[in-house]
Amino acid sequence: MAVVVGITGPIGAGKTRVAEELRARGAEILDVDRLAHGFLEPEQPAYQQLVEVFGPEILDASGRIDRRRLGALAFESRERLERLNRVIHPVLVAALQERIRRFRSRGAGAVLGIDAALLFQWRLERECDFVLWIDAPVEVRRCRLVGAGYLDAEEFDRRDALQREQFDSAPQSESFIRIDNGGTQSQLAEQINRFWKKVKDHENQR
Repeated sequence: MAVVVGITGPIGAGKTRVAEELRARGAEILDVDRLAHGFLEPEQPAYQQLVEVFGPEILDASGRIDRRRLGALAFESRERLERLNRVIHPVLVAALQERIRRFRSRGAGAVLGIDAALLFQWRLERECDFVLWIDAPVEVRRCRLVGAGYLDAEEFDRRDALQREQFDSAPQSESFIRIDNGGTQSQLAEQINRFWKKVKDHENQR
């Protein structure tokens, strides 16, 4: 039977980097952010709802939703973030569950990694054989995003605070594996190699 791996963790932890390590070992990767972008297109029902909720200032010159503007507005407060989530999350979670269902039917040897910051909030950990919790010190995570110009320090701190409650309450089990991504590339690769062996052992025990 196919194996499904959830990849989650706080902002700036390097979930995409871990996903690429798994892809290099043969896993298929489902990037939830990329999937969500499709629901922001003008022909999608969520488009008009988001314009009504957040106003035309979230649109760029061509009339498409500017994801950075939308994100900046949504993370101004918990209330605004919840309003965004009420629009996007139901359709996104339904799409993810359908993709997981189809993937499961492929049988042994297939591994799917789901790169999803809100994995626990959506209760999708119940769909996974393993959950990788990607973490790094807050100073490292802030430096990654602020240094790359993706966020300024104030916005990083605001987003990190809004997400922290979910991550602090993450359940612990044998299938829940913490990956420390605060070190070197070789240190990360070593952890992923150990995890990949665990995946293959899991397949052989079925």
